[in-house]
This record gives sequence, structure tokens and C-alpha cells, in this order.
Amino acid sequence: MDKSLFAKIITLPLALLSLLFANSHASDNPATDEPASDYAATYVVTDVHGDYHTLIKLLRHAKIIDHNNQWIAKSSQLISLGDNLDRGPDSRKVLDLWIDLEQQAKKAGGQFLMVLGNHEVMNIRGDLRYVALEEFAAFQDMEDTSYRQQIYQDFLIDTKQQDNPESKKAFLELYPPGFFGLVQAYSPSGYYGQWLVNKPVALHFQERLFAHGGYSQQLLDLELGLDELNQQFQQDIINYANLYRELTDAGLFKHYHSKRDRHKIAQALINDEDLTNQLDSQTVKKKAADFVKASNSLVFNRFGPTWYRGNVYCHQYAEQQVIDNTLKRFNAKQILVGHTPDSSRLVRSRFNDTFIMLDTGMLQSHYQGNPSLVRIVNEQLSVINLHDPENQQPTSDPIRQPPYPNELSDGYLEDFFNHAMVLEQEQLERKLIGKGSAQATTLTFKLDEQIHSANFFFTNSESNANQSINYHHELAAYKLDRLLGLQMVPFTMPYSIGTVNGILQYKVEDALSKAELSKKQLQPSGFCSHEAEQALMQLFDQLIHNTERDLSNQLLSTKDGLLWLTSHSKAFRADKQLLESSKTPPQYLADDFKNKLLALNKSSLEQQIGDILSAQQIEALLIRRDKILARFN
Repeated sequence: MDKSLFAKIITLPLALLSLLFANSHASDNPATDEPASDYAATYVVTDVHGDYHTLIKLLRHAKIIDHNNQWIAKSSQLISLGDNLDRGPDSRKVLDLWIDLEQQAKKAGGQFLMVLGNHEVMNIRGDLRYVALEEFAAFQDMEDTSYRQQIYQDFLIDTKQQDNPESKKAFLELYPPGFFGLVQAYSPSGYYGQWLVNKPVALHFQERLFAHGGYSQQLLDLELGLDELNQQFQQDIINYANLYRELTDAGLFKHYHSKRDRHKIAQALINDEDLTNQLDSQTVKKKAADFVKASNSLVFNRFGPTWYRGNVYCHQYAEQQVIDNTLKRFNAKQILVGHTPDSSRLVRSRFNDTFIMLDTGMLQSHYQGNPSLVRIVNEQLSVINLHDPENQQPTSDPIRQPPYPNELSDGYLEDFFNHAMVLEQEQLERKLIGKGSAQATTLTFKLDEQIHSANFFFTNSESNANQSINYHHELAAYKLDRLLGLQMVPFTMPYSIGTVNGILQYKVEDALSKAELSKKQLQPSGFCSHEAEQALMQLFDQLIHNTERDLSNQLLSTKDGLLWLTSHSKAFRADKQLLESSKTPPQYLADDFKNKLLALNKSSLEQQIGDILSAQQIEALLIRRDKILARFN
């Protein structure tokens, strides 16, 4: 194959492309550009995902464009938070609209700005997992037929097939019509790619920060200014995209290789591990090494600004420090992101309205969401919801989101366990009576088609006589946890099976203890800092004087790594001293958590857990609370 052919197909001359986009690139990295004059209003929209027709309706509804798709917002500005591509059929139309409105807005005294989303970056780097067939088809006019034929001939050789209807069908499944046109169009020298790579991944405007995913501690640890971050990530994206295409032309990669395949193949070549590979020239090896380096950039992993979801999913008390540091570092008062919708399909807020989440699932064919954007005028932010004009303000997210797997809630679990049937109830009742008060067992419940499990702690006979173990304290820990807004103790309630009384605690379906994880050599992935959640656990254990914390009662969700706390039967001693620990004490206390601790008093505790704890236990708890707060004063 002509190794330079792919780089040449349907690519407009760079000089012509530069002229075409000259006006739109007046500031290639407008990350911190402040306007010469104020804009009348700022509109922010995100995650169109190829739903061109819904986008048009929303922009018209907000009076940003007219029925001819002409800019009528005058001196206002429109910001896209990315993910205009993939899943939906009309991604190309969306980009054409943005390119057009960028010019129109500038002529009218307004402006269009955009940050890259993870799906823009994916298309630029040739990661096409989420491209719809209609999106490929839209690029047939940009596809070079001779290049497609050459790839087909390579495919026949690689797969040892003859040219026949079956091989053609298999080829089309790998490379739908328009595949190569799309790949080239999104290359750094392609029509859309050149426009996209000149967009930042993070933006600062009038004391607000914008990104597609969010701002992680790993991003802050780079200790770069916003312009430097954008420049570095822009170069990483360009380097990766160009090297991927060059190494594909060289024969090292195939277009269907995943990003992990490419990394593995390149690393094997560098290490001389693939003895069957004939591409051992120093030039190719150097490019492979540069490719591996580029692929390790933060911009491509889950802690980069186009992918990060920790600001949305991590415990608010734990993630607050990241938000505080981000706002301080970049001199901002609010952050706006897309990327992460929830089941409400509404614009939401966290961290006392300093963090706004705009992804409402615009793509109707996939998310059936509420197409929305936000409008900022005179520092006042409001929501424009296409389907619900009454929805004008972001809704506040809970401190921990989602609270349980599959977005279950305490209310759902209480109703479920109150109405569900315990499987094999009669046998269990006899078994539990035989066990006595020192044991617990796991019960399985069923209601309709729903099945959940819970740990049942037997409290019949004199369980309070044994002061070393009191299973009622499991309920006290749960109630105190909710009073503090921690949401780290699984749902717990009093429960009886026939004549057997006890305490029932929901068994989080996707969670395993740290001891089990270690035994199985599993490491849960996720966005959240284990250290920050451990610090919350330490503070809670100090407050309730819990002496039995170990690896068996620290549970981690295998899906997202969130921490759950169990086994509090030995807690709530009347000891007024804080526990001695070899661990470094927590160094940060979120203001919201501090305020919840300050709000604890004798009256509130007696109302919530006075039927479980004695007056002496409550008094000791409040004294320990004061000592914890004193550490942070």
C-alpha cells in the first residue's frame, strides 16, 4: 500500500483550511480570554450527540436562532460543552451548524465558544465505538473509493478470504460506507478535525469554569495554568491522532484495532516482543514510542477534563476539597459541566450551587431526556427546558449520588422490606431462635420480580445485657449517619420474623469487603479518592467510638469503588476520649460536614436515637464531637 495515500485522501490544503477558519480561530485557545465588552447573555448547552433536530428546536425556543437557523441572539454568547458527536444520526449537521453560528455570532457582536467532549476526542483519535451507521453514511461524499478498495484488498490478504459476497459483507461490517471519510474528516488536518483540535478542553469566562467532564485532583496536580493545560492537551491529541494514522499507513495498526490493541501492539514492538512483526525499523519504533507516550496523556484517561465524573459521583464531603481547590486555582466561583446525566434528566447542582451539571439526555432516541440549556444574565443562572417551562432552576443533587446501585433509595428499601416475602421463613425462624443473640444471618427477600438481601441481627432475649455487643447500635449508627448526611451506612431498620425480633441491614448488591477483595485480588475502579472516603470513615468512627473497624466491615462497590460501613455493634461507648490510632488523622473537613456536626445537640440526638442510647452515651458523643471540631479550628 502507498503509505502516504491515507494521509492525502480528500484532505483540503492546510492553507485553504486555515483561510476557511481564519475568523473562528482568532483566539485558538480562548481558555482565559475575557471580552472587550460584556455579552448580553451567556447560553450553555451540552451533549447533543447528533440530535440535530432537537438542538434546532431548543435554540429556536431560546431565541438564539430563527427558523432559518440564523443567529438572532445579537451580542450574546453561546457555549457548547462538547459531545456533539456519536450515537445520534446527524453529528455532521451539528458541527456544520456550530461552524456557521461561530461566524454569524462574531459578525453580530456575540460569540460561540466550545470545549471538547470525550466523544470529540474519541473521533479525532479514531476511537469509533459509538459512531452510528447514519453518522458514517454522512461522510460517504468525503471517502476516497481507491483507498477503500486498497483496504479491502488488505482485508482479503489478512483474513485469507476470496473476493466474494461473504467477504464483502464481512468487510462492510468492519468498515461501513463512509467509515474512511469520517476518519479522515476528523484527522487534525481534516475539515472537521482541524476545527475541533483548535478548541480547548477547559474554559474560563467571567469567573466561571467550563469543561465537559470535570476537574480532578490529578488535573490540579499537573500545576499548570488553564492555557498551559489546553496547549499540552491539544498537542497530545494531535500527536496521538497523527501517529495513529501514520502507524496505520505503515501497517502496524488496523483501523478496527481498539485503543488498547494499539497501545499493546506499539509497546510489543518497542520491547521487541512481537517476533512476527516485520516493522522493526528505527523510524517505526520511534513513532511507536511517541505514540505510547501520547496515549498515556491525562486527556485520554478517566481523570482528564473530558472524562472525569468524580465531581458528580463522589461523596460531596470527600470531593469538596477538589472543588474548593479548583475554584481557588483558576479564580472562579462556579463550574459548569456536561457528560453525566441521571434518571431525572434535569439540570442539577452540587456543592451549594458552585457546580452545575447540564447533561439532560438530549438525544431522544437513546435517553428520552429533557432538552435544556442554561441562560446567564446579570450573574443570574436559569434553566430553559424545552419540555417543561416551569423547570427554571437546577435541582439539587443528594450528598452522595447515586445512593445505591441501580439508584435505589432508603425509601424504596423500607417499602420493599416491609412488604417483601422472606424466602423459607418458617425454617429461618426456627434456625434464628436456635442461634441466640450473638449471631446474624443473611436473609433473601422477594417482592414481585425484585429480589434483595439483608443481614438480620437477632435481638431477642437479653441482647442489651451483653454490653460488648449491642445490635441495636447498628440502627443507631444508621440514624446518626443520615443525620450527618454521610450516607455511608446501608439502610437499616427494626424487623421481626414471626416471634423473632431483630435489626435488618440492606446488603449492598455490588459491594465486597476489603478482605474479600484482597483475597480475590480485585481492585475496584472508579473516580473517587479512597483516601478521602477513608478520612470520612475515621471521623465517623471517632465520633461513635467504634473499636471494631477492620477490613471485613469496610465494603467497596465493585462498580464505582464507593465505601460502605457496617458492624457498629460495639460502638457508642460512654468514653469521652477520642480513639487512639496509628493512622494519620484527617486533614480536611468540608464546611457542610462541619455544619452538620455543629448542628448535633442533646435534643436532636435524643429525638433520633434516644431510644437506643443512654444519656451518658449521648453526652460522651457530643464531647467527642467537640474534640473532633477542635482539631480543625
